[in-house]
Amino acid sequence: MEDYNVLKIFFIIVSFCEAFFMGLIPVKVPKCRNSITALGVANAFAGGVFIAIALMHILPEAVE
Repeated sequence: MEDYNVLKIFFIIVSFCEAFFMGLIPVKVPKCRNSITALGVANAFAGGVFIAIALMHILPEAVE
């Protein structure tokens, strides 16, 4: 049971760092800021991160 909590915390930290650093790309790179395609891809990636977080939250309960 404790292993699941450690794994859950690890994935939460990884997901946060991934979303944070990928979210900085459109802000820091001027070429991405003006590109509708780059912003669309970043938006889709952010949606995928939220779905992954939701699934990681559900998995330990599904195992039980």
